[in-house]
Formats: sequence, C-alpha cells, structure tokens
Amino acid sequence: MTPTTVCLDLAKNVFHVHVADASGHTIDSKKLARRGLLSFWGAWGSNSRELS
Repeated sequence: MTPTTVCLDLAKNVFHVHVADASGHTIDSKKLARRGLLSFWGAWGSNSRELS
C-alpha cells in the first residue's frame, strides 16, 4: 500500500498520526510522544516519493 494522505494532529507533547492510502483505508495510526514523531515520520518519508 502506498500512503497518499498523512494527517498530523499537533500538540505540545503527544501527536496523533494517521496514514491513509488513495482509497481512504488506514495504513497506520499512532499516538506518539514528541521523541517518537521524527523516527515515525522518517520511516514513512523514506517510503514515499513526496509528502506535501
């Protein structure tokens, strides 16, 4: 599955991330602490051509 949509709910310390494909089906959904956000984003970013 190729991610086409990444939604990020910003907060001070805890972030909610939702990744979906072109059909709108959930690929991944996580609740992350600030420290975990960059590693999660890096993992998806390396698999994607473009994040906009």
